[in-house]
Amino acid sequence: MKFASLEFFQFQIPLVKPLKLAGKVHSSREGLVVRLNDERGHFGVSEIAPLPGWHQENLQEALHQLSEETPPFLIELNESFSRRENFDSGIKNKWDNFFPSVRWGLEIALLQLRANQNGCCLFHFSNKSYQNVIHVNALLTGGDHKILQEARDRMAEGYRTLKVKVGRSSMEEEIKLVKDLRDNVGPEINIRLDANQSWNISQAIHFAKSVKDLGIEYIEEPVEQIQDLSKLQQETNIKVALDESLYGQSPEKIQFPSNAKYLILKPTRLGGVKKLFKWIDLARTKKLGIVISSTFESGITISVLSQLSGMLRPDNLAMGLDTLRWLKKDLLEEDIKIQQGQIDIQKVAAVGQKINWDMLQFIKKIQL
Repeated sequence: MKFASLEFFQFQIPLVKPLKLAGKVHSSREGLVVRLNDERGHFGVSEIAPLPGWHQENLQEALHQLSEETPPFLIELNESFSRRENFDSGIKNKWDNFFPSVRWGLEIALLQLRANQNGCCLFHFSNKSYQNVIHVNALLTGGDHKILQEARDRMAEGYRTLKVKVGRSSMEEEIKLVKDLRDNVGPEINIRLDANQSWNISQAIHFAKSVKDLGIEYIEEPVEQIQDLSKLQQETNIKVALDESLYGQSPEKIQFPSNAKYLILKPTRLGGVKKLFKWIDLARTKKLGIVISSTFESGITISVLSQLSGMLRPDNLAMGLDTLRWLKKDLLEEDIKIQQGQIDIQKVAAVGQKINWDMLQFIKKIQL
């Protein structure tokens, strides 16, 4: 297969309401759409959208790297994906200096191109079995009353797993909120909590002991230092999920505390398909649950993450893909629908490459 060109487009999507993440307030979501074209008119589309405060790189740095270093990377990447069984293969370490969002975008653009050349969707092209319907957790935000109302609304829509950010208000207020939430939703709904490393070990122990009888599925990143999780395990039996603690770590070297039961994997931050599958292999070896999660990207990425989630065959374990509701408008011609708290893989795969190009501003074209 010969490449013809690589095109870059920029977008900016207003958010429904301001979003506070990692100490930054966002009113819009910005990023790049990449379109990789071959000589016969096939193309593959992906998204590169580093989120300030979360990704190590910003949008301008990503664009500069795309412009300067992409062609040789694509040639070698194409060789590594030359057969279907190599979907999760990678390339030589010399390309590991690529920013995570850039590597993700280029790998997905190439895989989408190869799938389109074969007249199939990404998950079919991967030659892996998949689960056609995946569950999604509902992300609840706002004040206490709003969170409780949202919980009731999402339950009415069919969601069976709810996620709430903690570590933002006083400890006692948040303990009360979690107790009220359990009282409101009943015992059958899964509740996840995400502290984003907000607490010291004493605070985490106090919180965990206070909610230990509420059937919490897990607390995500409860403490500032990963080594403190062992002490949390000694004092409580709360299950823990790791997210931020994974970044900058090698899956071959990381040591997990015994109470770490889930990995929250954000492929656009981890740095592409190769690294994602390394973490997946590790999680399966350690018998850890895997939750694929987004970083508030458009439907282009949600479609891909949904397909990757289906390949995991997660049964009823909910994925962290309920972020499109934050965008006032998506980049796809047809909206991705979450029905009964679930995503249909075949449906989202069918719409994930149908782009509303009117929402994009052309930036640059590189002949390959």
